[in-house]
Amino acid sequence: MTRLAFGPEIAFINAQSVMGDLRELPMMGLVGLIVAVFAAAYIRMHGASCRWALNRPIALRFALAGLFTGICALWIPQIMGVGYDTISSALAGEIGFALLLAIAVTKLFATSISLGVGMPGGVVGPLLFIGACVGGAVGSAAQILMPGSASAIGFYVILGMGAMMGATLNAPLAAMMAILELTYNPNIIFPSMMVVIAACLTTRWVFKCDGLFQNVLRIQGKFRSTEMMEQLLSRTGVRGLIDRHLVVTQHEISNAGAQQLLAHHPHWILLRDTNQLLQPADLHSYLQQAEDITADDIINLQEIPARRYDLARITADANLFEALDLMNRQQIDALWVESLSDSHQPLGIISRAKIDDYYRI
Repeated sequence: MTRLAFGPEIAFINAQSVMGDLRELPMMGLVGLIVAVFAAAYIRMHGASCRWALNRPIALRFALAGLFTGICALWIPQIMGVGYDTISSALAGEIGFALLLAIAVTKLFATSISLGVGMPGGVVGPLLFIGACVGGAVGSAAQILMPGSASAIGFYVILGMGAMMGATLNAPLAAMMAILELTYNPNIIFPSMMVVIAACLTTRWVFKCDGLFQNVLRIQGKFRSTEMMEQLLSRTGVRGLIDRHLVVTQHEISNAGAQQLLAHHPHWILLRDTNQLLQPADLHSYLQQAEDITADDIINLQEIPARRYDLARITADANLFEALDLMNRQQIDALWVESLSDSHQPLGIISRAKIDDYYRI
C-alpha cells in the first residue's frame, strides 16, 4: 500500500545494503551485544524515571524533563527533533565514530528520562535513532579493522536500528520486519536475524530486562503476569476436549435400564436430576456383586458404592483456562458443557484429568 501511494522509494535506503564479507559476522554479533547494553540502559532509566514520577506534580515533571533535554542539546544539538537528518548522515557515513557514540548516549539519556517522567512522545522513533548511531559507530570501527572488505556503514546503521527497537520493546519479529521494510532488500534478512536475536537474548537473559512497556506497566501496578499454563489453555476451547461418550439418566433406574445404559459403553453416566457424574465401572461392579437383584428392581444410583462427581455448567464457547478456573473456584473435578442453543442439552463432559493430560502433553 505504501508503494502504491508514495512510489517505490524506501525510507533510509542505502545502495550498498548487502554484507561485504562473511568474516564480518562477528562484527555484526558485536552490534547485537552493544545494542543490548543500550537497550537495557534505556529500559532501566525509563523505569527509574517512571518510578520517580509517580504521584509527583505534572508541572515539576515537565519542567525537569525540558531542562534536562535543553542542557543535553547545548552539548549535542543533533538529539533534537525527529532525527531523520542525523540518520541519513549516519547512513551516508558522514558522522565520525566518536560523535555517533556521543549522540547515542545523549539521546538515550534525554529520551528515556523525558518519556519516563510522562512527557508525551513516541518510543519507536527515538529507538531507531539510537540504534542507527550505535550501528554506525560499529560500522565505522569495521571500516577501520577491515578496510576494503567491510560492508558500508549504512548497512550497520540499518541493523542497529532494528536491533535497538527489537531488544527494547521485546519484539524481535517486528524489528526484523521493520529492517526489511526500511531496505526492501531480502539479502539483509540473515544478518538482521543474527543481530536482532543476539540483542534481544542478551537484554532478556544477561541484563534480566523485560520489554519496555511490560516494565512500565509493572511499575504503574497495571501489569498482570500471564503464566505459561494460562497462555496455553486460553488458546484452546472446551470443545476440543469434550468427552461425548455419556448417557443421561435419573438417579433411580431399574436393573434392566442400568444394563441397557452399560450396553452403550459410555465413559460417564450423568444423573440429570442431581447434576452428578458416575463412572460406569462403579455401576458395573455393583451389578456384578448384587446377585439377588431382579430385572425390575429399582437401583438408586446415589446410594450404590461409587465415586460421584458434582458438576457445574459451562458454555461451549469457553476456553480451557476458564473451565479450569471454574473447577478450582467451585472445588469440583468435572463440568457439564452445555449447548449454546439449548442449555438443557449437554454436549459432553470435560474433566480436570483431561485438562491436566492436555497440559502435560
